[in-house]
Amino acid sequence: PEAQEETVMKLSTFEEVVSCFKAKKEMLLYKTLFQDCRLVSFSEGKIELNMNEFAASNAASDISQKLSEWTGRRWLVAL
Repeated sequence: PEAQEETVMKLSTFEEVVSCFKAKKEMLLYKTLFQDCRLVSFSEGKIELNMNEFAASNAASDISQKLSEWTGRRWLVAL
């Protein structure tokens, strides 16, 4: 039942995405989303970010992978 809940997770806002990373204890990616990037645009399944020099080079792909895993749908994170 818990796994089914995760596959139907719906994230409708960027704030919900950031909170999800905190709730899932993905603190490095949470810090990146909260502190090291600026939101350019958001729609469910697609996030465009402007990252600063402190963000890890693989952060966008890691964020995309985690969101896809948690929601059961593909997420594109573009820089």
